[in-house]
Amino acid sequence: MKPTCIAMITDFGLDDPYVSIMKGIITSITPEIPLIDITHQIPLGDIQRGAFVLWQASRDFPKGTIFLCVVDPGVGTGRKAVYLKSRDQIFIGPDNGLFSYMLYNSDFSCWELSNPDFQRSNSSKTFHGRDIFAPAAAFAAGSVTGDQFGSHLNNLNKLPQPALIINENLLKGEIISRDHFGNLFTSLGAFEYKNNNLQFRSWIDGSELFINDASQLRIEVNEQQLPFVQTFSSIDPDSCAGLIGSTGLLEIAANQSSAKALLGLEKDDPVILSWD
Repeated sequence: MKPTCIAMITDFGLDDPYVSIMKGIITSITPEIPLIDITHQIPLGDIQRGAFVLWQASRDFPKGTIFLCVVDPGVGTGRKAVYLKSRDQIFIGPDNGLFSYMLYNSDFSCWELSNPDFQRSNSSKTFHGRDIFAPAAAFAAGSVTGDQFGSHLNNLNKLPQPALIINENLLKGEIISRDHFGNLFTSLGAFEYKNNNLQFRSWIDGSELFINDASQLRIEVNEQQLPFVQTFSSIDPDSCAGLIGSTGLLEIAANQSSAKALLGLEKDDPVILSWD
Protein backbone atom coordinates (compact mmCIF):
# COMPACT_ATOMS: atom_id res chain seq x y z
CA MET A 1 0.00 0.00 0.00
CA LYS A 2 1.55 3.27 -1.13
CA PRO A 3 0.99 6.22 1.26
CA THR A 4 -0.97 8.98 -0.48
CA CYS A 5 -1.34 11.76 2.12
CA ILE A 6 -1.49 12.58 5.82
CA ALA A 7 -4.88 13.91 6.93
CA MET A 8 -5.05 15.66 10.31
CA ILE A 9 -7.79 15.96 12.94
CA THR A 10 -7.07 17.76 16.22
CA ASP A 11 -8.66 19.93 18.89
CA PHE A 12 -5.70 22.34 18.81
CA GLY A 13 -7.51 25.22 17.12
CA LEU A 14 -5.74 27.74 14.90
CA ASP A 15 -4.66 30.43 17.37
CA ASP A 16 -1.53 28.62 18.58
CA PRO A 17 1.44 27.12 16.71
CA TYR A 18 0.77 23.48 17.68
CA VAL A 19 -0.60 22.33 14.31
CA SER A 20 2.22 24.05 12.42
CA ILE A 21 4.79 22.48 14.74
CA MET A 22 3.42 19.02 13.95
CA LYS A 23 3.56 19.81 10.23
CA GLY A 24 7.14 20.98 10.63
CA ILE A 25 8.09 17.68 12.26
CA ILE A 26 6.43 15.70 9.46
CA THR A 27 8.05 17.79 6.73
CA SER A 28 11.49 17.38 8.28
CA ILE A 29 11.12 13.58 8.06
CA THR A 30 9.06 13.03 4.89
CA PRO A 31 8.94 16.32 2.98
CA GLU A 32 7.20 14.94 -0.11
CA ILE A 33 3.99 13.71 1.57
CA PRO A 34 0.91 15.95 1.07
CA LEU A 35 -0.69 17.25 4.29
CA ILE A 36 -4.46 17.76 4.48
CA ASP A 37 -6.31 19.50 7.32
CA ILE A 38 -9.65 17.82 7.99
CA THR A 39 -10.28 20.04 11.01
CA HIS A 40 -8.50 21.45 14.02
CA GLN A 41 -11.73 22.75 15.55
CA ILE A 42 -12.88 19.67 17.47
CA PRO A 43 -14.20 20.98 20.82
CA LEU A 44 -11.50 20.72 23.46
CA GLY A 45 -11.06 17.14 24.61
CA ASP A 46 -14.27 15.97 22.90
CA ILE A 47 -13.22 12.43 21.97
CA GLN A 48 -16.71 11.46 20.80
CA ARG A 49 -16.92 14.40 18.39
CA GLY A 50 -13.46 13.56 17.07
CA ALA A 51 -14.50 9.94 16.57
CA PHE A 52 -17.57 10.99 14.58
CA VAL A 53 -15.68 13.45 12.38
CA LEU A 54 -13.06 10.79 11.67
CA TRP A 55 -15.77 8.29 10.67
CA GLN A 56 -17.49 10.93 8.55
CA ALA A 57 -14.34 11.99 6.69
CA SER A 58 -12.29 8.81 6.38
CA ARG A 59 -14.72 7.04 4.06
CA ASP A 60 -14.06 9.58 1.28
CA PHE A 61 -10.26 9.50 1.44
CA PRO A 62 -8.21 7.22 -0.82
CA LYS A 63 -6.40 4.04 0.07
CA GLY A 64 -3.04 4.80 1.59
CA THR A 65 -4.25 7.80 3.59
CA ILE A 66 -2.60 8.20 6.99
CA PHE A 67 -4.97 9.80 9.49
CA LEU A 68 -3.12 11.71 12.22
CA CYS A 69 -5.66 12.19 15.01
CA VAL A 70 -4.93 14.07 18.22
CA VAL A 71 -7.82 14.66 20.61
CA ASP A 72 -5.99 13.60 23.71
CA PRO A 73 -7.11 14.87 27.12
CA GLY A 74 -5.16 11.98 28.70
CA VAL A 75 -1.81 12.99 27.20
CA GLY A 76 1.10 11.98 29.43
CA THR A 77 -0.88 9.34 31.33
CA GLY A 78 -0.79 5.57 30.90
CA ARG A 79 -3.01 5.54 27.81
CA LYS A 80 -1.30 3.92 24.83
CA ALA A 81 -0.27 5.56 21.57
CA VAL A 82 -1.29 3.40 18.61
CA TYR A 83 -0.83 2.69 14.90
CA LEU A 84 -3.92 1.11 13.40
CA LYS A 85 -4.50 -0.29 9.91
CA SER A 86 -8.00 -0.78 8.51
CA ARG A 87 -9.56 -0.66 5.02
CA ASP A 88 -6.14 0.00 3.42
CA GLN A 89 -5.79 3.16 5.51
CA ILE A 90 -3.62 3.96 8.54
CA PHE A 91 -4.76 5.69 11.73
CA ILE A 92 -2.37 7.15 14.30
CA GLY A 93 -3.32 8.64 17.65
CA PRO A 94 -4.17 7.92 21.29
CA ASP A 95 -5.98 4.78 22.39
CA ASN A 96 -8.81 6.61 24.14
CA GLY A 97 -11.86 5.73 22.03
CA LEU A 98 -11.04 8.11 19.18
CA PHE A 99 -11.10 5.24 16.66
CA SER A 100 -14.33 3.65 17.92
CA TYR A 101 -16.71 4.69 15.15
CA MET A 102 -14.53 4.05 12.12
CA LEU A 103 -13.98 0.49 13.32
CA TYR A 104 -17.68 -0.43 13.20
CA ASN A 105 -18.14 -3.20 10.62
CA SER A 106 -14.39 -3.12 9.84
CA ASP A 107 -11.48 -5.45 10.46
CA PHE A 108 -8.28 -3.91 11.80
CA SER A 109 -4.77 -4.61 13.00
CA CYS A 110 -3.11 -2.49 15.68
CA TRP A 111 0.34 -1.90 17.16
CA GLU A 112 1.58 0.24 20.02
CA LEU A 113 3.81 3.21 19.19
CA SER A 114 6.59 2.29 21.59
CA ASN A 115 9.79 2.13 19.51
CA PRO A 116 11.93 5.16 20.45
CA ASP A 117 13.65 5.03 17.05
CA PHE A 118 10.49 6.59 15.59
CA GLN A 119 9.91 9.25 18.27
CA ARG A 120 11.58 12.48 19.25
CA SER A 121 14.10 12.04 22.01
CA ASN A 122 13.14 13.35 25.46
CA SER A 123 9.41 13.35 24.69
CA SER A 124 7.37 15.79 26.74
CA LYS A 125 4.42 14.75 28.89
CA THR A 126 2.17 17.38 27.33
CA PHE A 127 2.72 17.34 23.54
CA HIS A 128 2.64 13.80 22.17
CA GLY A 129 1.25 15.26 18.94
CA ARG A 130 4.71 16.66 18.27
CA ASP A 131 6.87 14.01 19.93
CA ILE A 132 5.11 10.71 19.13
CA PHE A 133 2.18 11.02 16.72
CA ALA A 134 3.60 13.39 14.08
CA PRO A 135 6.89 11.43 13.77
CA ALA A 136 4.92 8.17 13.56
CA ALA A 137 2.77 9.54 10.73
CA ALA A 138 5.85 10.77 8.89
CA PHE A 139 7.69 7.47 9.25
CA ALA A 140 4.56 5.57 8.21
CA ALA A 141 4.48 7.74 5.08
CA GLY A 142 8.05 6.57 4.53
CA SER A 143 6.81 2.96 4.58
CA VAL A 144 7.66 2.02 8.18
CA THR A 145 5.18 -0.76 9.02
CA GLY A 146 3.10 -1.38 12.12
CA ASP A 147 5.25 -4.18 13.52
CA GLN A 148 8.30 -1.90 13.39
CA PHE A 149 6.64 0.63 15.69
CA GLY A 150 5.99 -1.77 18.56
CA SER A 151 4.09 -4.77 19.87
CA HIS A 152 0.80 -5.99 18.42
CA LEU A 153 -2.38 -5.06 20.33
CA ASN A 154 -5.55 -7.14 20.32
CA ASN A 155 -7.94 -4.67 21.95
CA LEU A 156 -8.59 -0.94 21.86
CA ASN A 157 -10.50 1.33 24.20
CA LYS A 158 -13.94 2.09 22.80
CA LEU A 159 -16.62 4.67 23.42
CA PRO A 160 -20.12 3.53 24.41
CA GLN A 161 -22.06 2.39 21.35
CA PRO A 162 -24.63 4.95 20.12
CA ALA A 163 -28.25 4.04 20.81
CA LEU A 164 -29.95 1.86 18.21
CA ILE A 165 -33.19 -0.08 18.70
CA ILE A 166 -34.74 -1.83 15.70
CA ASN A 167 -38.38 -2.96 15.66
CA GLU A 168 -40.61 -3.99 12.78
CA ASN A 169 -41.86 -0.49 11.97
CA LEU A 170 -39.63 1.67 14.14
CA LEU A 171 -36.03 2.72 14.60
CA LYS A 172 -34.96 4.45 17.80
CA GLY A 173 -31.64 6.24 18.14
CA GLU A 174 -30.16 9.46 19.46
CA ILE A 175 -28.46 12.69 18.47
CA ILE A 176 -24.72 11.99 18.19
CA SER A 177 -23.21 15.14 16.67
CA ARG A 178 -23.82 18.41 14.85
CA ASP A 179 -22.14 20.46 12.15
CA HIS A 180 -21.30 24.14 11.60
CA PHE A 181 -24.77 24.79 10.19
CA GLY A 182 -26.57 23.40 13.23
CA ASN A 183 -27.68 20.23 11.45
CA LEU A 184 -27.99 17.36 13.92
CA PHE A 185 -26.66 13.91 13.05
CA THR A 186 -28.48 10.91 14.49
CA SER A 187 -27.32 7.35 15.07
CA LEU A 188 -29.95 6.11 12.57
CA GLY A 189 -28.44 5.04 9.26
CA ALA A 190 -26.96 4.47 6.88
CA PHE A 191 -29.86 4.82 4.43
CA GLU A 192 -29.79 4.55 0.65
CA TYR A 193 -32.62 5.55 -1.65
CA LYS A 194 -34.04 2.85 -3.91
CA ASN A 195 -36.44 4.93 -6.02
CA ASN A 196 -38.85 6.23 -3.35
CA ASN A 197 -37.95 3.45 -0.92
CA LEU A 198 -35.11 3.29 1.60
CA GLN A 199 -32.58 0.54 2.23
CA PHE A 200 -31.27 0.66 5.81
CA ARG A 201 -27.96 -0.90 6.83
CA SER A 202 -26.76 0.07 10.28
CA TRP A 203 -23.33 1.72 10.33
CA ILE A 204 -23.03 0.40 13.89
CA ASP A 205 -23.78 -3.33 13.65
CA GLY A 206 -24.68 -4.02 10.00
CA SER A 207 -28.38 -4.76 10.69
CA GLU A 208 -30.55 -4.37 7.60
CA LEU A 209 -34.18 -3.65 6.72
CA PHE A 210 -36.16 -2.21 3.80
CA ILE A 211 -38.66 0.65 4.11
CA ASN A 212 -41.32 0.95 1.44
CA ASP A 213 -42.35 4.49 0.49
CA ALA A 214 -40.11 6.97 2.30
CA SER A 215 -42.83 9.63 2.09
CA GLN A 216 -44.73 7.93 4.95
CA LEU A 217 -41.86 8.27 7.44
CA ARG A 218 -42.54 10.02 10.74
CA ILE A 219 -39.89 11.55 13.00
CA GLU A 220 -40.21 12.30 16.70
CA VAL A 221 -37.63 14.22 18.73
CA ASN A 222 -38.32 15.22 22.34
CA GLU A 223 -42.06 14.65 21.78
CA GLN A 224 -42.02 16.93 18.72
CA GLN A 225 -43.25 15.56 15.38
CA LEU A 226 -41.20 16.48 12.30
CA PRO A 227 -41.83 15.81 8.61
CA PHE A 228 -39.46 13.81 6.43
CA VAL A 229 -38.13 15.51 3.27
CA GLN A 230 -35.40 14.90 0.71
CA THR A 231 -33.79 18.35 0.37
CA PHE A 232 -33.01 21.37 2.56
CA SER A 233 -35.09 23.62 0.30
CA SER A 234 -38.17 21.47 0.98
CA ILE A 235 -38.16 22.60 4.61
CA ASP A 236 -40.36 25.58 5.45
CA PRO A 237 -38.51 28.69 6.74
CA ASP A 238 -37.92 28.67 10.51
CA SER A 239 -38.99 25.03 10.62
CA CYS A 240 -37.18 21.71 10.95
CA ALA A 241 -37.45 18.34 9.27
CA GLY A 242 -35.60 15.07 8.92
CA LEU A 243 -33.68 14.05 5.83
CA ILE A 244 -30.99 11.63 4.73
CA GLY A 245 -27.73 13.56 4.66
CA SER A 246 -24.55 12.99 2.69
CA THR A 247 -23.30 10.53 5.33
CA GLY A 248 -26.37 8.33 4.82
CA LEU A 249 -27.48 9.10 8.37
CA LEU A 250 -30.83 10.59 9.33
CA GLU A 251 -30.26 14.28 10.07
CA ILE A 252 -32.47 16.86 11.72
CA ALA A 253 -32.08 20.04 9.68
CA ALA A 254 -33.46 23.52 9.05
CA ASN A 255 -33.63 25.61 5.88
CA GLN A 256 -30.94 28.34 6.12
CA SER A 257 -31.09 28.16 9.90
CA SER A 258 -29.88 26.01 12.79
CA ALA A 259 -31.97 23.01 13.79
CA LYS A 260 -30.04 22.85 17.04
CA ALA A 261 -31.02 26.42 17.92
CA LEU A 262 -34.64 26.06 16.78
CA LEU A 263 -35.32 22.79 18.61
CA GLY A 264 -32.94 23.10 21.56
CA LEU A 265 -31.75 19.54 21.07
CA GLU A 266 -28.52 18.21 22.57
CA LYS A 267 -26.30 15.19 22.08
CA ASP A 268 -27.91 11.98 23.40
CA ASP A 269 -31.47 13.29 22.99
CA PRO A 270 -33.68 10.46 21.64
CA VAL A 271 -34.88 10.24 18.03
CA ILE A 272 -37.63 7.93 16.74
CA LEU A 273 -38.22 7.10 13.08
CA SER A 274 -41.44 5.18 12.37
CA TRP A 275 -43.60 4.12 9.43
CA ASP A 276 -46.74 2.09 8.66
